[in-house]
Amino acid sequence: MFEKTWGMPYNNFIVYADELSNGDYILIGRCSLFADAMSPYPPQFYMCRMDQNGNILWERNYGNPNEWDQQQTVIKTKNENYLIAGVSLTANYFPSLLELDPNGNVIFFKVYDADYTGGALSVAETKDSCFIMACVLGVPQNSPTLIKADRNGNEIWRKRQDSLVNYSPEIIRATSDSGFLVVGGAYTYNAYIAKYFSDGNLQWIKYPYGRNDTVGCTIAGLFTHEDCTFEMPFAEENTTTTFTDTHWKTFDSNGNQVNDNIIISNFALDFNSQFNFGIPDYDMGDSVFISTSNPYAFGTQWIMEVDKNKNVTYKTRITEPDSSSKFLINTIRTSDGGYLSVGQMFEPNDDWGRFYVVKFGPDGRYQSDEFLESINAYPNPSADGNMSLTFDMTKDDNVQVDIYTSEGKLIYSNSIFCSANSHTELPVRLYEISANGGMYILQARTSDAVIRKKLVVMRQN
Repeated sequence: MFEKTWGMPYNNFIVYADELSNGDYILIGRCSLFADAMSPYPPQFYMCRMDQNGNILWERNYGNPNEWDQQQTVIKTKNENYLIAGVSLTANYFPSLLELDPNGNVIFFKVYDADYTGGALSVAETKDSCFIMACVLGVPQNSPTLIKADRNGNEIWRKRQDSLVNYSPEIIRATSDSGFLVVGGAYTYNAYIAKYFSDGNLQWIKYPYGRNDTVGCTIAGLFTHEDCTFEMPFAEENTTTTFTDTHWKTFDSNGNQVNDNIIISNFALDFNSQFNFGIPDYDMGDSVFISTSNPYAFGTQWIMEVDKNKNVTYKTRITEPDSSSKFLINTIRTSDGGYLSVGQMFEPNDDWGRFYVVKFGPDGRYQSDEFLESINAYPNPSADGNMSLTFDMTKDDNVQVDIYTSEGKLIYSNSIFCSANSHTELPVRLYEISANGGMYILQARTSDAVIRKKLVVMRQN
């Protein structure tokens, strides 16, 4: 377990992580070498290798430090390399593709000149072992463009859809019929799904929320299946409350919606919440992680694990309200049963953010808690919502106690002073707070550590 921030506050962040067979991690993101209070300097592609204790073994930048090179999507290729799609500034802002091996060596770096400024937003491997990029190109009106390249990054063809003005193709996947599936945003609020033939011509286009929808929604991922059906998670503003719901929608091979499951309800703390979903850029395995970030309310970073049945099987609250703010962009499962999250952290006096990574154990902890066995709750489960929290501390300390619902809503907060080598008890009456039984999360924080435990209250008939 570890938590680490490094680098200068130049709007540097990590967007991708991968665990190697020896337990090391490959981290990829963006890095600016200089910055001032007004603006960071042009970014470069960034890659580092970190051991399982959080020590950086090596780090490298790629691109011209005086020009703009920024990633949009990272995938791991079939030959175990890393492919970065993004935007690079040469004569203008153009789509670019960078392939790196696990040692940080450049396999190829291609910039795709165009008559229009733009960039690559997503990339996938095709059935014929090539690459397909979803790009946005156009001045003054952007239009989605597909660019197909061979294994060496050489362009084979491109198709630009001038009729789809101001459409943003955010995720692309290759389908089993050798075609391509693209999801993205249209206009201000509308989401769209487009299916393409293998030659890049449009097969069909659908709008899951209609053409004139005014409900804010964010597409969080795209998972395709062998029969060309697919599923997508959405973050959707709730029209009757000031919260955000997370929907998981399934579609048939023609883009018609089959199911709509709300997997997380009422999760935002304020109306302006914006959620960033860090879902790996490949099809869904046994489960996927959703990382939420709310830049308007510090301390609301959570990780949810969603299984194939769309059940939220694990929830972890990452940061506590304090003077720093941490934003999670991606989360991966690690071989020890825990998980690793990457993103960006702002210290109190930072104009721009720094690199951030946090490694969790299987129980969701990310700090070394010597007092893990010194804080307990009984009875747990509780039949009536009444329980006592016990503290057996080895030093004088104030313990901040917070209890959350499984959806992340704070329902209890208290502070208690615990003397060294003493036994202290704090009675808690959950049924005075919530009339429903279920699972709650206890978080206890001292001056140097934090611990989380599950509390269970039996539902009353």
